[in-house]
Amino acid sequence: MANINAPGSRVPELQSSSESEKASTQPPRLAEDERRAEIGHTLRGTVICVLGMHRSGTSFLIGSLQKSGVFLGSHFDWNPHNQRGNRENPEVFSLHEDLLASNGGSWDDPPEVVTWSSDHLDRARALLSKYTCEGLWGFKDPRTLLTLSGWKRVANDIRFVGIFRNPIAVAHSLRLRSGMPLERAMKLWNHYNQLLLDEYDRQPFPVICFDWQEDMLHENINAIVTTLGLQVVGRDNRFFASDLRHCRDSAENHLPEESVAIYRRLQSIALR
Repeated sequence: MANINAPGSRVPELQSSSESEKASTQPPRLAEDERRAEIGHTLRGTVICVLGMHRSGTSFLIGSLQKSGVFLGSHFDWNPHNQRGNRENPEVFSLHEDLLASNGGSWDDPPEVVTWSSDHLDRARALLSKYTCEGLWGFKDPRTLLTLSGWKRVANDIRFVGIFRNPIAVAHSLRLRSGMPLERAMKLWNHYNQLLLDEYDRQPFPVICFDWQEDMLHENINAIVTTLGLQVVGRDNRFFASDLRHCRDSAENHLPEESVAIYRRLQSIALR
């Protein structure tokens, strides 16, 4: 076990749990992005794909990109564990669920290898055909880290933006949301974030850290959207809200060596 507070590494202060983290009987709410991404028309056919572990800020990232002009199409804008919605496309979600199940796994029990069938590839192509004609289409689903191979086969121009979060915060959030034991959550964090690093090593892309303070987060978001030729959103119209980050206070600051190594590597590649 290693101390994550070792020199050169900073642990963000973990916030207390809120009521929004508790279970609700209300179903997720589906919204339709009516905007036709006029700002992103010059990138029509391009796909923006957010990569990141569950409970790590992927909703914040795609929501911020949506504010700047990325078209999402159908997406969930509210659910019991995320008051602003996880912003996931239900068709992408369904495809990933079916794909993982057909390979003998799930989001919390990832298969060693994910093989896309011709049917799965056709479903992905249909999604691309449906949405990329609208402009710069984007989607996020943490499961994408497990299923990237197929998307890279069918998308002509897919661009990644990554996000990560302190492993302690993620583990506590998964325990609160799903009752997942901390040790299992930590192993899952390792698996997803190693996949993120593997993809970055193949071809670097922007990566940000959800542990950063709000101003630093948006400074880096602005750099990303500027590179894409999208609009920078003013402070009063930001997607970020403090209640997007939920986790319990914890005195635990020791992690397995593997988690420390992955977290430090992620910090080293993050934008500043």
